[in-house]
Amino acid sequence: MIEMALAFGWAILSRAAERPHELLQAGRVSDARPAVCKMDSADGWMVDAQMSVATLTTDAGHPLFADTCIGLTYRANGRDPMVMMRPCEPVPVDPFDTLTLWVFGNSVNIYGNRNPTPQVDIHAEFETPEGKRWSKAIGRIQHLEWHQFYIPLSEG
Repeated sequence: MIEMALAFGWAILSRAAERPHELLQAGRVSDARPAVCKMDSADGWMVDAQMSVATLTTDAGHPLFADTCIGLTYRANGRDPMVMMRPCEPVPVDPFDTLTLWVFGNSVNIYGNRNPTPQVDIHAEFETPEGKRWSKAIGRIQHLEWHQFYIPLSEG
């Protein structure tokens, strides 16, 4: 079993969004694989903030496969801010070799046009039952709307 904590974030846009048009057109109502760690409610999740202020909410304005998702709103309060979002209890999982994560983004830099929202790096942190910790860079929020990160994993 591997215990998992996700470190990532997005700032909620001021307008409501629809599910990705690709999913709507295809008639998909669920992901290709069932979620190991559902993120459709802020209940059971916590956030730690260093040099920043962060809050978690259950957000109905950005549906994906459920009517709600977890909304993480944050702002920097100093140099090198960090926000860590994690389940309140460790999540035991069967062995796996890939991590997929849907993230709603609000930052884009296309053709040199600067968005006032800074880009955010996403990392996943894992701990084995033996207590060995390791992390993996997932990606950077440099997109608008929903985006699926698909990351092959190897321990270490």
